[in-house]
Amino acid sequence: MHYAALASGSKGNCHALSDGEHTLLIDAGLSLRQIGQRLQALGQEVGRVQGLALTHEHSDHIAAVPVLLRNTDWTFLATPETLAAIQAQVAEACRAAGRNPAEVELVAVSKTHPAEALIAAHQLGLTLFGENRVQEAAAKAAGLPPTLRS
Repeated sequence: MHYAALASGSKGNCHALSDGEHTLLIDAGLSLRQIGQRLQALGQEVGRVQGLALTHEHSDHIAAVPVLLRNTDWTFLATPETLAAIQAQVAEACRAAGRNPAEVELVAVSKTHPAEALIAAHQLGLTLFGENRVQEAAAKAAGLPPTLRS
């Protein structure tokens, strides 16, 4: 197992663990471009990244998450406390924008993740999921709890 600090500090945190074939990132306080460049400088490829573990919700640890959610099929890992903190940030942003937080919902996009991953996220309190492909949504739907919405 190989470890590398891609960035560590108030301007961004990102660490990589690799077995040479697969890479797990810990935090993503850098842009996807910076992550790719720093991995490449170490002789690694961003295409080998399989997942991202978030330690907590501070911006210097999660800055790239919106872009990563749109542009990768990585697995995202977070504690229930981190999820709750992110939900609190969404609520605060709603209040600052003059919106009612009860009218805004966090949508988890399951992409290529199996139904078991959706069930695990549901157990953390997420109830609304999106899927990129109708065929995948239909295939997963049969094994999902009725309280899970898509």
